[in-house]
Amino acid sequence: MEDAVANSYGVALDAADKALLRAGDARNSESRQSLIEATWWIATGDEYLREAYGRRWTASEVRNENADLLDGIFWARSRAFHDPLSLTTLDRQGAFSNAFSSAFDTALRWRQWQDVEKISVALGRPNRHIKNRRPAYGRRLAGEPVLDTLRAALNVLESVDLEAFGPVG
Repeated sequence: MEDAVANSYGVALDAADKALLRAGDARNSESRQSLIEATWWIATGDEYLREAYGRRWTASEVRNENADLLDGIFWARSRAFHDPLSLTTLDRQGAFSNAFSSAFDTALRWRQWQDVEKISVALGRPNRHIKNRRPAYGRRLAGEPVLDTLRAALNVLESVDLEAFGPVG
C-alpha cells in the first residue's frame, strides 16, 4: 500500500511540476490553463497525504506551517473545478508603473475570494470541507502571483519524507 501511495503522490507532484514549467513566467493569459492544472495536482498531492496518513499529516509541523497555503490551494482547486477562469486576473502590482517596469510587474494573480464568488457561475452550496478553507485562500493567496504561490506549495510537498510518517492508514 505504501508503494501505491508513494507512486500516486509522485505522479501528482511530477504533473504539477510539468504544468508549472509549461506556464513559463505566467505573465500572460495563455499560462492560465497550466496554472489551473498545477493547482489541481498540488491539491491532489495534499489530499493523498491526508487520506494516507490522516492526523500524522494534518498535525505535522510542515503541514501546520503551510496550512494557509495548502488549504487556500484546495479552495482554489474546488472553484477551478466549477469555473476556472474566475480565479485569476492579469494585474500589475502597485499603482506606479512605466513602460520599462510594466513588463516585469505584471503577473497572473489570485483574485480576492469575494470577487471569485461574484464571478463564478457555479456557487451552489459548497460542502463544509471546502467552505472552511476559504479564509486560508483569503489570507495566503488572494492578490498574490499565482506562479509564486504554486511553486511554494510544490516545494512544501516535495520536501515531505513519506517514510517519516510510517505505514499508511
